[in-house]
Amino acid sequence: MADKYDVDVRLELENMPVRGAGVVVPCILEEGAITVYSGKTLSDGAVRRAESHYAFAAEIEKNDLVVLASNAAYTYDGCQGMPVVAKPVTTSGIQGIVLDDPRKLVARPANTTAANSEAKRIAGKFYRVALVWFPAFAYTSQLANGASPNISIGGALIYDVSSEVMIGGGTTSGITAAHVATADGVYIGCFWGLMTAGESQA
Repeated sequence: MADKYDVDVRLELENMPVRGAGVVVPCILEEGAITVYSGKTLSDGAVRRAESHYAFAAEIEKNDLVVLASNAAYTYDGCQGMPVVAKPVTTSGIQGIVLDDPRKLVARPANTTAANSEAKRIAGKFYRVALVWFPAFAYTSQLANGASPNISIGGALIYDVSSEVMIGGGTTSGITAAHVATADGVYIGCFWGLMTAGESQA
């Protein structure tokens, strides 16, 4: 039986940021490779600090513009229902804005090698989480058939009325996948009314 996480967010006045209508969703931040500096290697000018320190290759901060990140590791279950966002590149467009300061790492990697790939960071929970505002009508989990065709992050979805599941292959349906799916009977996160990465932000 597929797991379903309680992360559905629908349009409510008390959840709307001052910048306009949309949904605010807790998201995993994809900040690239994490460099781990072990304890007692850094100094504040007086004493060496005992705790480990962490540096992010692509650190995300409050008010940064972000886009849905895509990787085979970003399944609904692996991400505990949360979308994954990253800093946009030249052609990726903009889909959201970080509203608060990222929280501390969910889990701390023991060394740099332990968190040097997306798959390792998701499996080990070596990531930070922040609230992100998306100009969408809703974010909700939906049962999906990702077997044929596979569902990709940022791809448009179609609702299969006969099977009552989401399937891939849409073009401008207005429903955007937030997770990958390659099997039948799995949950994915869906944004309703969110622009895809290549659409105009004007």
